[in-house]
Amino acid sequence: MKWVYLCSRRLHERKVDRHRATLVAAIGRRPDCDMLVTGNGWPGYNPILPVAANLRAMGCDPDAMLVYQQAADHIHLGAADVRCLRAMLLYDVYELPKRRAEIDAVRPHVVFHTHHNDAGRLASVAGDARLVHTPFGVDPAVFYREDYGERPIGCLLVGQLDPATYPLRAKWRGLIESGRLRGAVRQMPPYRLEPGECERQYAAWGEHMRRAKIVLTCGSRWRYALQTYFAAAMCGCLVAADMPDDPVFRATLGWHIHAVDPACDSLDAAVGSLLADPAAVRERGLAARRCAMERYTVDRMADAMVGRVRAAIGCGPRAAPPSDGA
Repeated sequence: MKWVYLCSRRLHERKVDRHRATLVAAIGRRPDCDMLVTGNGWPGYNPILPVAANLRAMGCDPDAMLVYQQAADHIHLGAADVRCLRAMLLYDVYELPKRRAEIDAVRPHVVFHTHHNDAGRLASVAGDARLVHTPFGVDPAVFYREDYGERPIGCLLVGQLDPATYPLRAKWRGLIESGRLRGAVRQMPPYRLEPGECERQYAAWGEHMRRAKIVLTCGSRWRYALQTYFAAAMCGCLVAADMPDDPVFRATLGWHIHAVDPACDSLDAAVGSLLADPAAVRERGLAARRCAMERYTVDRMADAMVGRVRAAIGCGPRAAPPSDGA
């Protein structure tokens, strides 16, 4: 199957979060897939020509096109006119006008969304696109650790720390900085970095978590199953956080996290009692790692997306992919 990933070079190389890049690489590694990454800023791509003309000039006649962010300065002309199965991957849908503009620019046949509780919001802007919930998959090459090993960090708070968006993370930070909770803070770096620095920061993120027993995080004000839950679990950490509003997560990896109530006034005591039993923390962290490796690798996410797209092509562009149980 011939794929095109349409994404500006600036976004592909300079986003601190490397998940999309590792996902596209995983699709391209499959023996039945051939992946071309192109778009504004890539060699041979002319931004004043429509996408179809660029692909013809490259000698590319794709079966499927995966499109990222068709808005603002990342627009690609005529993306909706490319005659193949068009798909999008959306991480969040709380900014509905922005998502509507992106979807309108592509008119996708399939929209993959990582957060289960976005389905209702997406339905209002997705037109006749088929919605497919596809949870995060993370890259074992970055996050997996073969042994449990020494873990000198008791608790590690990771991620963006804006209190309006991540209120529980703000509480964790206050407890650590006040000395009520023994731990360290790793705030994610700025949104855009130079290409090499992006990859270095992403690798360092995994390395830092592999040195922690417990990772503190939250699902944001939107109650999402964010990437940190999956990445920390693959590192063998026990995740202490609120439970995302996602029945798929709750029935799988959710069994292995330490769920807390963000309104609780004794979060420090709850986590302190965990640290007092390092053997139990280790056991729960390794159970979480097994679940992450069985269900939530980036290769499994790639397999699921390729299967859905292949089924949709076989059934006709607007036909429904198989059900979640297929």
